[in-house]
Amino acid sequence: MSDHQEKLSRIILLTEWHLYHPYPKLTSLSEFRAKNLKTGDYNFFIKAGGRVLVDENAFFAWLDSNRGK
Repeated sequence: MSDHQEKLSRIILLTEWHLYHPYPKLTSLSEFRAKNLKTGDYNFFIKAGGRVLVDENAFFAWLDSNRGK
């Protein structure tokens, strides 16, 4: 696998996150999204048309960097 392919991230529709991962629940992700609209803290949300998507790699990188905070 090339370096470029390893860096690709799956982009998941917010409402379908639970189909891929048991954590966090949709309610928690929705709370992150609401806070993000105010603060812009979370770089893992992508707005595409009327849909909200989650960058899977960016979410887990954020989770790792905020462990224990």
